[in-house]
Amino acid sequence: MGGRHTTTQQQQTIRMKTIKTILAAALLLCALAIHAQTPADTLPKGKKDTTKVNLGKTEVLIIEEKIEGADPTLSIEMDSTVNIINNDTIVEIKKSIRKKKPSHVWMGIDIGVNTLMNANQSFSLTGDDAPFALDYGKSIAISFNLFEKTIPIVKNNLYLSTGLGLEFNNFRFENKSVLLNPDSAPLAVSYDTTRNITKNKLTTSYLNVPLLLTFAANNKKGKNAFHISVGAMVGWKYRSHQKLVYTDYGDRQKDKEFDSFNMNPFRFTAMARIGYKHIGLFANYSLNPLFQKNKGPELYPFTMGLSFIL
Repeated sequence: MGGRHTTTQQQQTIRMKTIKTILAAALLLCALAIHAQTPADTLPKGKKDTTKVNLGKTEVLIIEEKIEGADPTLSIEMDSTVNIINNDTIVEIKKSIRKKKPSHVWMGIDIGVNTLMNANQSFSLTGDDAPFALDYGKSIAISFNLFEKTIPIVKNNLYLSTGLGLEFNNFRFENKSVLLNPDSAPLAVSYDTTRNITKNKLTTSYLNVPLLLTFAANNKKGKNAFHISVGAMVGWKYRSHQKLVYTDYGDRQKDKEFDSFNMNPFRFTAMARIGYKHIGLFANYSLNPLFQKNKGPELYPFTMGLSFIL
C-alpha cells in the first residue's frame, strides 16, 4: 500500500513539473516572438516597451528595455514578481490570476412575498381598501434578473450595478369573490357569490431596469464574501390580468381577464439588498401607487424575500 501511495505522489509531482515546464515554454515563446517583432536595439536608451499577454486566467507583462552598455533584456512581470529571461536562462515563472470584476449582487432569481400598504403606510386594509386585502402566504413574487453590468468606483469594494430583468407578481385576494371591473374609472369592485371560487388573484408583469450602489467586503481571493446594496428600479408593466379558478358542476374552470385595471404603466421602486456570496435578502418598496391617481385605491406594493445570485 505504501509503495502505491509513493508512486501516486511521484506521478503527481512529475505532472505538476510538466505543466510548469509547458507554461514556462509558452511564455518564453511569446516573449521571443515579441522580441523578434520589435528589436530592443530600436528602442531609445533608457526606455521600456511593455506588452500585455493573456493566457487563460493568467495575465503576463512582457517588458523589453534597452540598457546603455548592456545586452537587450526581456523580463516577464506577474503580480509584482519579475522573472528575467536573458541569454539561455529562465527564472521560475509563477502563475498569476487576473483580478476579477466586481461580483454580481442582482443577477439571478428573487423569490418574495407581495404585500400592499395604504396611504398611511399600514398593512391593515379597511374601508374602500378592504377588497384588496391579501392572502400573504400565496401572494408570491418571482423575478428573473437576466443581466447585470457592474461599474467599479473603488476597486471591487464600491461599485454601481445596472441590468435588465423580468418580474411577475401575484396578489392573491383574501376575499375570493372580489371582481374588478376593467371598464370603470375609478376602478369598481363587485362580488361574485354565484360560483364556488377557489382562487382569485391579480397578476402583474414588469420589465425592470435597476441602479444599485454596492459596498462589498471581499475575501482573501478577491471574491465577494459580503455585500450590501441600495438603489432604485424603474419597471414597465407590459401585462396584467385577474385570474379566477372555480368549480362548475364538478369541473375545474379558469377565467382570465386581461386589462390594465387602471394601474400605473410605470413603477418606481426603492431597493435594498444584503447578502453573503450567492444568497441574500431583498426588500422592494414602490414609490408610486399601484393604481393611477383618482382611478383606483392608493395602495403601495412592498415585496421582500430571498435572492439567489449568479
